[in-house]
Amino acid sequence: MTVLIIADHDGDTITQPTRSTVAAMGSLGAIHLLLMGEGAQAASGSAAAIPGVEAVLVAAGEPNPAVE
Repeated sequence: MTVLIIADHDGDTITQPTRSTVAAMGSLGAIHLLLMGEGAQAASGSAAAIPGVEAVLVAAGEPNPAVE
């Protein structure tokens, strides 16, 4: 089974709660992390370095002015 975790990041690194979630879910199967928001691309290297993470997905784009 593959587990998808929506990762929390500070624009540079992955936060400790996300790292703890990866560790806890590791026994379930492959771990994929989804990074979104400002700085997601910059944090993707940090995400890929977490033991047990098999794939890092980045959702990037311009903010929607209708939502702001």
